[in-house]
Amino acid sequence: MSFLKQVFAVITGLILVTVIGFVLLVVILSSGNKDTDATLNGSSVLKITLNSPIIERESDKLFDGILNPTGSTSKTGLLQLREAIKEASENDKVKGIFLDIKIPSAGIATWKELRDELVEFKKSGKFIIAYAEMYTEASYYIASVGDEIYLPESGLLEFNGMGVQMLYFK
Repeated sequence: MSFLKQVFAVITGLILVTVIGFVLLVVILSSGNKDTDATLNGSSVLKITLNSPIIERESDKLFDGILNPTGSTSKTGLLQLREAIKEASENDKVKGIFLDIKIPSAGIATWKELRDELVEFKKSGKFIIAYAEMYTEASYYIASVGDEIYLPESGLLEFNGMGVQMLYFK
């Protein structure tokens, strides 16, 4: 009899631990996946920080950050950037855009799409201010859309020119 009591106690304990662990896992995962809406007052400015690789589209998969072997989960989606800029141009509460440009990595086509979206934003009559501690060709290409471009005294500007040259074999 004592043996059966021990077996049932162990089974009951395992079931309780499994259920409690599962509930905690669901609570933790669901709390980390909440989108928060920003509240805008009458004179808000959209701040865009370009400090991570710009990819075509951000992933909305829950476990991407956990399964990434590099540990880096910070990536900016071009589609999300374009949507945010478009919404800002249509929203009367947003007065302009502040570009905080670090050294992000992206291709020339990505830079062109982002710059074209900023040009469209500017047609709405709102301002764009760009700031960077170091301007490369690509970051200055984006910043050149701005009404004002800021660089600290200790900042760097590297501009050798932009161009693409294909090697032609005959």
